[in-house]
Amino acid sequence: HVFQRLTSGVEPATNLGQNEGTVLKINTGNDVKKEKPLLGVYSLEGHGSAVLALETIRDRDYWVCSGSQDRSVRVWDLKAEKEATSFFQSNSVAKLVYCSQSRLLYSACQTAIKAWDLRADAKCVRTMSLLALEQPSKGSGSVQDIVVDRSGSNLYCAATGTTHVKIWDLNKGTI
Repeated sequence: HVFQRLTSGVEPATNLGQNEGTVLKINTGNDVKKEKPLLGVYSLEGHGSAVLALETIRDRDYWVCSGSQDRSVRVWDLKAEKEATSFFQSNSVAKLVYCSQSRLLYSACQTAIKAWDLRADAKCVRTMSLLALEQPSKGSGSVQDIVVDRSGSNLYCAATGTTHVKIWDLNKGTI
């Protein structure tokens, strides 16, 4: 019932998938009452499969990124009410992390982490592979979580099939 209340002012989406996404402003009207404390403001539509990851761009007001099982990452400009850019990965996007210091968006998909420069029309500027770190006999799992430290110098990665955390020095590009 909560989902119905949140989406009651949204028109159904058509032709989703590889097309440009749509930002729909939800009409909440003036019927805000105590029994409806949670009201949606926007509906971001454009992914062809489940959305698995979300991240905000903290140095750009009203920007949100979404990563999906459809292999796409979409960057939404809520202020302009449109999709700013989108790009595709080789597999489902499991995690997104934005680093304010480097102004890069990191996306994790399967065994790779990519760094995207959103200022350069979403250009991939670095790829970090888990496969390059593992011994061939051990194999490697999928990336489950990534975190960039406050200084923007290190990226921490947790993956399935391993008992340790991998740490990349982002300044040097090494482990």
